[in-house]
Amino acid sequence: MDAPPPFVPQKPRSKVGLIVGIVVAVLAICCGLPSIGLFMVGKKGLGFVECAIAFEGAREAAKAYAADHHGNLPPADNWQEAIKPYFVKNLPSKEESGPIGMPNIDEPLGCKGEASATGMAYNTALAAKNLDKIESKYTSVIFFEVSTPKKNLAQEYKEQDSLTSPTMFGRKRGWFTISIEGPLLMNKDGRSVPFNVNTSRSGFNVETKQKWPASEDSK
Repeated sequence: MDAPPPFVPQKPRSKVGLIVGIVVAVLAICCGLPSIGLFMVGKKGLGFVECAIAFEGAREAAKAYAADHHGNLPPADNWQEAIKPYFVKNLPSKEESGPIGMPNIDEPLGCKGEASATGMAYNTALAAKNLDKIESKYTSVIFFEVSTPKKNLAQEYKEQDSLTSPTMFGRKRGWFTISIEGPLLMNKDGRSVPFNVNTSRSGFNVETKQKWPASEDSK
C-alpha cells in the first residue's frame, strides 16, 4: 500500500480580493460609483479599507481598555497612548493584510482622501465614562471622522453635513462614525451604510450587511 502524500500546511489565504469587491459595492451605494476600471477602484479602495480598520480597531481597543480599568473608557487627552497596547494586539499581521496598509496608532488616525487626509476624533462626551452606565450603546458615537487629522484629537460629537465630507471619484462620500456597539457607518444625506470589520489576528473581512438591533440595545 502506497504511503499517503506528506502533509503540507497551506498558507493563510488573503481576503484582499473579497474586501476590495465589497468596498466597490459600498462605494456604488454611497458615491454613485460609475462603471470604471477595477485597477482604479482597487487603488482607492485599499485606503478606504484601512480607514475602516482604524475606526473598528480604535473602538474595540477602547472597550478592551475599559475592561482593564474598572469599566471606564480612556481619558480624552491621551486616548491614543491609552489604547495603543490593545489596538496593536488586534491588528492583522502583514501576511494577513497583504497590500492593505495598517493604521499606525503612533500617528494621527483617520482616512486618506483624494485631496487630503481626514482625522478621527474621540467623543469627549464619552471620555472616561463607565461603559455600564451608558445605556444607548448602539447610538452613542465613540469615534467619528473630522476634516483635519491630529493625534489624540478629542471633541464633542456633532452630526456633520455630507456636503462638507471628503470626495471619492468626484462625489461627496459622507462621514464615518462608529458607536460603542454596532457597525461602522458611513453617513450621507440622512442615510447610513453599515460595515462590519473583523480585525482579529485570525484574519479580517468587511461586510455590508446590517447586523445591529432594529431597536436600541434590543436582544
